[in-house]
Amino acid sequence: MKAAYRRVLRVGCAALLLGCSGRQHAEPVRMSAPAETTEPPPSLPAGAVVGDAALQIRWNSETRAAPAPMVPLATGCRGVDARLSQVAQACAVRLAAGGGSIEPSDLAMAMRVVGSPYVWPKLWTLRTSPSATDTEQRARRWIDRTSSGNRLCGVGTVDAASRRYVALIAADALGELSPLPTLVRQNRWVTVEARLGGNEGSVIALGPSGAPRILPSAGAGDRLRASFAVDQPGRWAIQILVRAGDGPRPALEAWIHAGAAPETRVKALRAPGEGAASAGAPDERLVAMINAARRQVGLRSLRQHPDLNAVADRHVQTMLAASRIGHRLGTGSPAERVGNAGIDAEKVGENVARAASLARVHRSLWASPSHRGNLLDRRFTHIGVAVAESDGQLWVAQLFIAL
Repeated sequence: MKAAYRRVLRVGCAALLLGCSGRQHAEPVRMSAPAETTEPPPSLPAGAVVGDAALQIRWNSETRAAPAPMVPLATGCRGVDARLSQVAQACAVRLAAGGGSIEPSDLAMAMRVVGSPYVWPKLWTLRTSPSATDTEQRARRWIDRTSSGNRLCGVGTVDAASRRYVALIAADALGELSPLPTLVRQNRWVTVEARLGGNEGSVIALGPSGAPRILPSAGAGDRLRASFAVDQPGRWAIQILVRAGDGPRPALEAWIHAGAAPETRVKALRAPGEGAASAGAPDERLVAMINAARRQVGLRSLRQHPDLNAVADRHVQTMLAASRIGHRLGTGSPAERVGNAGIDAEKVGENVARAASLARVHRSLWASPSHRGNLLDRRFTHIGVAVAESDGQLWVAQLFIAL
């Protein structure tokens, strides 16, 4: 069965980021201790222009929580975070300037720049009159529809030309991250610490090049701790995974820049394999991108499995029906869904994503430590992919198996 675009007419204003890998992809990597450079790191730039949306965001010196007082527009959220509000304000400014929709990947990059560790942000925007009396009620209805009970919010408003422009961001807060520096010397050892509310977790570090590393970690109670050396110059992506109700998923994320100043123009970088296919069915094009990326690092190509395509397609339809991405949405885990289809796999992994184009899907998955782990797992032999279109966004499921 070939997966193809399936057009579904749905109405919604939320922007959802990515799912996560179905299973951890490697054993923890134990690292030697390189000599830390003695040169001071470059200065942190004052701000950045982020993504195609050109959001104006200020770099902060560390990634951490930033609790702020509750405001009426955020009633229904667990709390307000000042850094989420900085991103929301940038979105409101763009809205007032006549800008259109904002890609989930741009929203996520803005959160990393501003130093907010939270994930899976959703964005709600409104153009209204400053004298409107129903704005708070409309915001509350949106929060009630999207809230998981663990959401923190940020609010931005702009009054211009007799109109009020409102942006509300809600992001999942599945843990508390101890402050992490944005800029450090190359080869410095960095310690990642978090509280995960009793959830089991792991830490993944993705350097400027190479495969992601699952870091050896220790913990007591609800605390998780891992240390590693930033042994390559450039941007490192840090991701903490937890096992939540809908399967393993990112809980906290941060960027660390080693020995090199952060960019003043932040854009999603092209991923290896992105130009591998310009024609064909959507699933075939994504598989071509993945296999091209694997070949660049010396890995064998994955073969499409027709039955696995069908499993992926059913999961995409389940995600659309639920209006959210995840791995456990009432139809079983990835391994259970594969097994129920009569496929006897030794190992199963899954990536799920939502973006505006196939290239953006591939870029976003490549940029995520846990997702790249699935893309580059040398043990996988076959892949199944499904793509559906809804409201100008592509919903994607990628299933990986070893036979």
